[in-house]
Amino acid sequence: MAEQTVNVLKSEWYDKRETMKRLNIAERTLRTWVQEKRIQIKADPANSLVRLYRAADVENLAENGKPLKPHTAARKPSQSTDGVSVSTRAPKPQTVDALAAMKVFFEEQQATIKLFFQQRQIESNREHEAEFLTLTESAAFLRLPKAHIHRAVREGRLPAIQAGGWRIRRSQLSAFNG
Repeated sequence: MAEQTVNVLKSEWYDKRETMKRLNIAERTLRTWVQEKRIQIKADPANSLVRLYRAADVENLAENGKPLKPHTAARKPSQSTDGVSVSTRAPKPQTVDALAAMKVFFEEQQATIKLFFQQRQIESNREHEAEFLTLTESAAFLRLPKAHIHRAVREGRLPAIQAGGWRIRRSQLSAFNG
């Protein structure tokens, strides 16, 4: 009796392989059609992990409702010299225009970035060439804490001038022993 029930179910319901074969579609298309509710599914009573597809829906789609694949008529692949399949379909003019605009945009961005880093390098070189350094710059130059440099200036061990904050001559820093 159980076998008879399964056979009746099998004739009214197809498994995934049979459904894909009858509709001549890929698994991804089958999933899409199930999500769009074109095909009703249910779990197999014998194995709850297996899905069954309603035979009436499958046959109806096979005869009437199977959408045509637009890419099969539009594309005719050809063989290139190295044996790789290449599409011979020309890109749409909008696509070509968009790609050209993107190329110009990225070239402009690349030039802007290059100019930015060149200016930053020039500014960096100017900082290194400055004759007088602030306490923070002096601390970075000597790799000492800022408080140590400030204490040395206050105690007179490191000559400095006060102009909007302490300024220390680079040559004095080179000679400073800490």
